[in-house]
Amino acid sequence: MPITGSSRDLPLLDLVQANVLARNTCRITLVGRDEMGFLYLEGGKVVHASFASLEGREAFFALMGTASDLFYHVEPGISAPKHTIHEGWEPLVLEAMQRQDEGRLPQAAGNRGEELGSAGKTPVESPAQRSGQVSRGQAKAAAGPGTPKPSQARRRPQLAVALGALMAIGAAAGLFLLSQRPMANEKTMAAVQAAEPTPVAWDAAELTAPGDQLPTLLSGEPPISPLPDLSLKPTIICRLLIDQNGHVQEAKIFQSRLDLAAFEEAALQAVERYRFRPALRQGKPVPVWINWPVTFK
Repeated sequence: MPITGSSRDLPLLDLVQANVLARNTCRITLVGRDEMGFLYLEGGKVVHASFASLEGREAFFALMGTASDLFYHVEPGISAPKHTIHEGWEPLVLEAMQRQDEGRLPQAAGNRGEELGSAGKTPVESPAQRSGQVSRGQAKAAAGPGTPKPSQARRRPQLAVALGALMAIGAAAGLFLLSQRPMANEKTMAAVQAAEPTPVAWDAAELTAPGDQLPTLLSGEPPISPLPDLSLKPTIICRLLIDQNGHVQEAKIFQSRLDLAAFEEAALQAVERYRFRPALRQGKPVPVWINWPVTFK
């Protein structure tokens, strides 16, 4: 069944690792404030990634390196529309960590193609680094001015240790956390199916060809919390139908919860006033269904 969550609760690297170890076939939709990406796994192998204008390995590395919170939706049994990644999980992780070490993790085109690792950017940390087995100081020992970077041969032992720790932590923590996610009940699944795009509208996951573009928010403010004294405010995922003019034609709650009814109502009222730059299909504006996160003031 579908699983929804946030990278604040389960980091993206751990989420993918858990699905790799479980040999899952799935689509992982990733939604940020101003960005959206997709990862496809088949039989536990990462076979396709897209993120803004990037595809394949570069999109995978950009997703691993993004510093913003991402809301994810894992849909099992969905095959990739194409294969752009043709290597195993271990080489992908090794290269991601090596690029992090060298400050070469890419960003999407919306950030002018800059690379992570420059001032003000937060590089991705592996679970091994977070657990203290490989410290950030060790990973960046060569970052000082005038100090040569370590050679490939010297860096491989560190990467091998980190990869081993990643596999262990992914099996022990990632799978456990995924197993604790609440599964969608029949009512929720019926709501999701009812929100599927009609034949006249595209789904955001289908806009991956040259000339395609996802909708971007032009105007719209986060709603005021209906419970201002509540210290922790939820993020509500809305299912929006955005027409070819950028107006919200339909808005529904994705996986509604009774205890969040007040927040869901406020989110729906807010998104009705949102205006978007419309989605493009082969360079032409088209209506599109998209999952959109709504936060509260």
